[in-house]
Amino acid sequence: MKRNSNRICFDDDDAQKLLGRNHFRSLAFVVITLEGLLTLGIEAFVFLRYWDKVTGVMFSTTLLLTSAFVVVPYLRLIRTYDELNVNSVVCKDWDEEHRSVLANSMMIAKSAAEFGISSTYAMFCLALIYKGYLLHLKP
Repeated sequence: MKRNSNRICFDDDDAQKLLGRNHFRSLAFVVITLEGLLTLGIEAFVFLRYWDKVTGVMFSTTLLLTSAFVVVPYLRLIRTYDELNVNSVVCKDWDEEHRSVLANSMMIAKSAAEFGISSTYAMFCLALIYKGYLLHLKP
């Protein structure tokens, strides 16, 4: 990846590898899936460990936040990857210049989506760990 004044430019080799590749088999997708499962596991651990201290409102609020910050972003990522796969197939018979521009745009979109969901999962994990700590202190 190179910075070219105000633009981010990926190497043509990296961009061309993106075209025609199944994004669901990428390492980034596996890591993000594992992060999501880790987040859900931390939530389950906190609730099972401190079940006697959890109120109904706290439980339902956390489930609502989990769906908003874990499940919905993951479903959006799946949709984004599906659109990337469709665009990869559509551009197979384009000329090299247009394919390069599309591949560069797809790399930027893919990296932004992956970074966004990974940051969301990290913040939600920290919030759950803090919630567990507060429940631990609660008499």
